[in-house]
Amino acid sequence: MNRSLPLRCLLGVIGVASSAQADITVSGAIYRGDVPGFLGIYEAGPLDSVGRGVSYERFSAAESVVGATASGGGPGYLYSRSFAEYRLNEGNPQNPGAFGLQANSVAEAMWSDLIVSGPAGPATVPFSINFFLDGYAVVGSIGPGNGTAGSTYASFVAYVQGEIVARGAYAVNSLGGLPSPGTAEGVFANFTGTAQVSTDTVMVPVNTPFSIRLQLQTIARVDVTFADSGTTTAFMNFGDTASLATNGPAFNVPDGYTVSSEAARVTDNVYSRCFCDWDHTGVVNSQDLFDFLISFFAGSADINYDGFTNSQDFFDFLACFFTACV
Repeated sequence: MNRSLPLRCLLGVIGVASSAQADITVSGAIYRGDVPGFLGIYEAGPLDSVGRGVSYERFSAAESVVGATASGGGPGYLYSRSFAEYRLNEGNPQNPGAFGLQANSVAEAMWSDLIVSGPAGPATVPFSINFFLDGYAVVGSIGPGNGTAGSTYASFVAYVQGEIVARGAYAVNSLGGLPSPGTAEGVFANFTGTAQVSTDTVMVPVNTPFSIRLQLQTIARVDVTFADSGTTTAFMNFGDTASLATNGPAFNVPDGYTVSSEAARVTDNVYSRCFCDWDHTGVVNSQDLFDFLISFFAGSADINYDGFTNSQDFFDFLACFFTACV
C-alpha cells in the first residue's frame, strides 16, 4: 500500500489574542490504525476567538480515505465537528486485514469576568446557565458492510468556578451497516438535533468576578475489514455550536439581579452573538454570506433557534450581516 499521505489544512489559526478574561483553546487529530503517528494534528490557544482544523485525503484505484476535523470558539460559544470515511472499491474475502480511521476535536473556553450585580444584601446568590446545543450525527455503510462499523460521539461539560454544573454524552453507531446501540444522556437526553438546557444551580458571589467554563468534544471513527467492498461513513457535527441562550436570559439569577461579561458578550443578562460570522473566522465578509446561503438552502440555518429554517432566519442573518457585529 502506498503510504504517501497528503495532509491539507482546512483552516489556519484564526483568532484574537487572549485577554485576562477569555481563554479559548482548541485541538484535534486524525489517525488510522495501519499508519504510525498522526495524519493531521492541530492545537491553538488560549485566544479570545479561534478556529482551526485539518483534513486528510488519500485516493487510489483500490480505496478512498477521507478524514476531517475542526473546532473553535468565540464570545459565548464553541463548535466542534469530526468526519471519517473509508471506501474499499473491491473486497477480498481471503484478506482478514482490518482498517480504522478516527478524527476527533475539542474546544474549551473559560470566561472569567462574569459579574452578578443587584441590590445590597446577600454576599452570594443562586446562579445557573442557559445554553443551546445544535448538532447532528450521520453514520452508516453502503455495500455489503458485514465487517464494517461506524461510531460517532459528542460530549459537553459546563463548569462554574471549577464545579461541574452540566454534562452529557451523545453517541450514534452502526454495525454491519445497521444501527447499533448508542448513548443520549445528561444534557443530550432526548436530543433530536437542537436542545435548550439549563445547568444545575450553584451559589456565586455578588459584585465579584467569577468564571464559567464550557468544553465540547466530537469523535468520528470507521472500522472495516478488507474482505468487504463498500463505503463506511461517520460524521459528528456540532459545527452549529454550543452557545449561551439568545432567546431569553443567558443566566438564571434572582429577581432584581443581572449578569454581565464583556468577554462572553453578555450585557444586562442578554447574550449578543454575532450570528453572521457563519464560518467562525472572527471576520464578517462575503464568504459568510455564501456559506450561510448553502446552509439555508440545505435547511440547516436556524439561527434564531425556533426549530425551523425559514425566511425569518434569512432576514435575521442579513440584519446581522449589515451591522458587521464582529
